[in-house]
Amino acid sequence: MESRTAFELTLPAHADAITCVRHLLEGLEGRWDVTREQLDDIQIATIEACTNVVIHAYRDREPGLLEVHGGVDDGHPTIAVRDHGTGIVPRTDSPGLGVGLPLMGALTDDLHIGVAPDGAHEVRMRFPRRPA
Repeated sequence: MESRTAFELTLPAHADAITCVRHLLEGLEGRWDVTREQLDDIQIATIEACTNVVIHAYRDREPGLLEVHGGVDDGHPTIAVRDHGTGIVPRTDSPGLGVGLPLMGALTDDLHIGVAPDGAHEVRMRFPRRPA
């Protein structure tokens, strides 16, 4: 990721962390070469991923950390949302509607869900470049 546009944020995985992430993303306007519509899509997908961490990753245990890393890679805005809990696993008792992952997939060029080399569970999203 290009260093002049990159950020890392680590917060306790509580509901109020979502507000912090939302404000951080709003501050990208004018820093990243994206349209307002693209920034809205980035915010929606990132907030969905962060909400999944808050609701699901630390179920049945003390909440851990929510990590959000962002930057621009070859013109593509890229966001990684990470946790050190259980990651994304199916839940029949989920309080949500189950539309988060399909929504993230629809808003991104590439969506990767997996385990990072350091053992963190990671949702990595690459968004389209700014239209010419």
